[in-house]
Amino acid sequence: MERQIILLLRQDQWILKDENTPYSLKYKTDFDAYDHMAAARLLYYLIHKIEVNTLDEYVGLLFKKEYLELLKVINESPIIETNWERRVFLVNINVDGHKTNQLPEEYQNLLNQPQKPVKKYILLITEPEYHLCWHDIMEAIHFGIYKQENEQWITHLVFENDFPQQLDDISGIVVTGSSSSVYDKTLTWIEPLMNFLKLVSELKIRTIGICFGYQVMAESLGGKAQKMKQELQFNVGRVQIKNHLIISGKDYQPYVYILHGDEVTETYQNVGVCMSADHCKIYGYQNEYQLCVQFHPEFNPLIVIYALAADEQLKNKEEFIQLAKDSFQKGQDDSYIVWRMMLEFLKEGKMIEFK
Repeated sequence: MERQIILLLRQDQWILKDENTPYSLKYKTDFDAYDHMAAARLLYYLIHKIEVNTLDEYVGLLFKKEYLELLKVINESPIIETNWERRVFLVNINVDGHKTNQLPEEYQNLLNQPQKPVKKYILLITEPEYHLCWHDIMEAIHFGIYKQENEQWITHLVFENDFPQQLDDISGIVVTGSSSSVYDKTLTWIEPLMNFLKLVSELKIRTIGICFGYQVMAESLGGKAQKMKQELQFNVGRVQIKNHLIISGKDYQPYVYILHGDEVTETYQNVGVCMSADHCKIYGYQNEYQLCVQFHPEFNPLIVIYALAADEQLKNKEEFIQLAKDSFQKGQDDSYIVWRMMLEFLKEGKMIEFK
């Protein structure tokens, strides 16, 4: 799937590619991990004149301070327009280009649109290695899917016992994946997180749980998560969902990206299993207010390989990286389909139809 990001760059004056054209980039979701990372890659090229053409080069880029600084700029930049084909950012930064006091009419009209009420969403980050290797990347891969114009996203580091204090005006919550296990009793933030998720459920706030998020949601509300019985330390790569999912009226059996060693073995009251995989019976469950999945909608080949490469404790790292790369040769990248499914639930409350 090809998408386009457009950057309306400004510092004192507007900065365009030429007299009538803003800087833009068309990208594929099996290379860039969605709009925010593609936008930062474009800025990196404009400033440093270095192109990134391969997966290994891109993984290396994620370790560079200069790229991460630009990713932070994009994460904090207003979104002017989002649709299924493109996203337009307003970015305060200086690069070489055609400087002018006037934007092309199409984009000036976007800026002049009446402001709508701002909706608030919460991203609960559960990865203890966040400060070491996920800072700004974690926000970017989730914002790239979920964040739209006229929205405020508030990030909380729950592994530091940082929880929202006000929920009255929250439209939705996303609980991220984590290298932690929900059954690890040495982690002092797990129980407060479970209590918080019980409250969120009582308040009927629409919530997405991803990997660890799907496991901790189950444990919080009466289900059970445990370590998987398998030879390898964890499952990694790209796999196909066994169910046929009806997304936007079309029948899909999508491929998804995975990195996990735990699973949910029992769900809780008032939810139904909506997805399964060959290696895991309960791969997704849902009700009117909760959609929880074992796979990572925010991952693509880049993020899978980066997660492995950045894990300093991982034994047999090269073996797992090769295992992941081999899996990418099977099936196809269905990120756009999965992204749409998750977004329609969070923003519209549309539950997954399946068979």
